[in-house]
Amino acid sequence: MRTAFGEMLGAELRKRNMTQSDLARAANVGKDRISYYVRGGQPRPKTLQKLAKALGMTLEHMQTAIKEAEDAAIPLTKPTDHDSSNFSILETERPGWMAVRFIGILPRQAALRVATAIGEAQEEAERLGAAPTGGTTKTS
Repeated sequence: MRTAFGEMLGAELRKRNMTQSDLARAANVGKDRISYYVRGGQPRPKTLQKLAKALGMTLEHMQTAIKEAEDAAIPLTKPTDHDSSNFSILETERPGWMAVRFIGILPRQAALRVATAIGEAQEEAERLGAAPTGGTTKTS
């Protein structure tokens, strides 16, 4: 299932008239990995930095593009009481599952801890049979 990140990556490739192979070469990443990301996989923070650089984007610009794709793609039903200007936990159409979104600047070590926690949560969701819903964490 495509994710917000996959949607954004596909849109950026189209906008630049690039193929997945072009991006793979520019980012020094395997073509199969690019295909995986476009289809719904999530890159690690180091790979995300490579992709952003190869696309001529800052991580902040990429994060904004991901959020825009996410807002258009995730079937959200209602916000919870945990919302703030840069952090949201939202109910989804799937009972018992929630969408978590964070956009913000963090100290490097804190961002790495968040990225690790998100990766672990995504692995757990995949084990439970959930389709990934996108999003990334910037760690520059």
